[in-house]
Amino acid sequence: MKYAWDIKMTQLSSVIVGELSFTVVTLLT
Repeated sequence: MKYAWDIKMTQLSSVIVGELSFTVVTLLT
């Protein structure tokens, strides 16, 4: 259960970072 939770949190963090990067690129271009 702990392992599955860690994977879920890692995927969530990746999505958040991706969204932030996309927003920054959109604002700069």
